[in-house]
Amino acid sequence: GVVEAAVAPLESLIFSNPFLQAPGDPEMGI
Repeated sequence: GVVEAAVAPLESLIFSNPFLQAPGDPEMGI
């Protein structure tokens, strides 16, 4: 969806930096 597309670049940054990873479902990207 639109939100997923907008969040995708942020997800890549989050996944590349474990210090920024929040607890929860990685699939959510939150």
